[in-house]
Amino acid sequence: MAEEEIIALLTEVIFADGAAIIEHAKQNHRKFVHYTSAEAALSIIAKKEVWLRNSSAMNDYSEIGYGEMLFRNVFHSDSDATRMSRSVLDSINPGLHDRLAQFFEQRAAQRRHFTYLISVSEHGPHEVKPGMIPDQGEEKYGRLSMWRAYGRDRVGVAMVFNSQALMAPSNVIGAYTNPVAYVEQGDFNHLYCSILLRAERHAEALKQLPDGWFEQNLQRFIDNAALALKHPGFSEEREWRITYSANPDAEHISDEIFNAESHVKREFVCINGLPQRIYKIPLKDYPEEGFVGAELNSLMEKIIIGPSQYPVMVADAIIMALRNAGVENPEQRIAISNIPLRT
Repeated sequence: MAEEEIIALLTEVIFADGAAIIEHAKQNHRKFVHYTSAEAALSIIAKKEVWLRNSSAMNDYSEIGYGEMLFRNVFHSDSDATRMSRSVLDSINPGLHDRLAQFFEQRAAQRRHFTYLISVSEHGPHEVKPGMIPDQGEEKYGRLSMWRAYGRDRVGVAMVFNSQALMAPSNVIGAYTNPVAYVEQGDFNHLYCSILLRAERHAEALKQLPDGWFEQNLQRFIDNAALALKHPGFSEEREWRITYSANPDAEHISDEIFNAESHVKREFVCINGLPQRIYKIPLKDYPEEGFVGAELNSLMEKIIIGPSQYPVMVADAIIMALRNAGVENPEQRIAISNIPLRT
């Protein structure tokens, strides 16, 4: 079996659900938005880089525990999903279910301490097609719930990105863009069993794969999905996560050496008084590797200035920053949200 056929098979069996969502976003020309402070936006523009922070620094640390709880149930309970997992996986590779359950537990600390991410959100109407005139709601004003989160103690902005770079081949820079799934336990069990059903259907082909390929890709699914599961109560966020898994064995390598060998850069910084390691994705194209659309001029479609006492002042500063960064027509990329924000 050729490598392209192997990748297609593994995508069909393990990653079909996520791949379908990503393809839908591509076909609908989906835009994404990053809500942040005006200060952080100015830093992104001036330095032409985005920061990925450790998963333990997320706004709600319990989000990680939620995904782990869902997985723990399908691996260790006496549910139909657990029994089906053991039956299907072990028929393809004896002992595979228990090895995956063990991998899941052993990797818990690494997922929490060596995963770095940044969150973005789908922007605008749920369906966006060529020639469609967007509504004047979120496209113009931003999302009220996000302004409530980012606009109380600081000036918030919404950085609207085109999706080309986010949907580019992930292996180029080693960071993966994944949609968040808003599910309860029963929903997750159904998703997991759909993978098992596809595996059962392709069992003979999966048995012919090179040693470890099926298991390693199931492990990759576990690591990515465990950090991309949230309670349905948060579904209005329409969140996606760009994640990077750091290699613990590379911790002894100096940042200088690491940065010389990797597209993703590493640095220690202090944020709000907390010293921490971050990983940075330069807003740079690598056309020879098929990674394009990350340059600031093509990536940044719009910046919406959130509710504040001085929106014109903030807009002026961001326009100047965009101009200094070489972004064309910066004035045309600024919108001011006059949405009332109750305090």
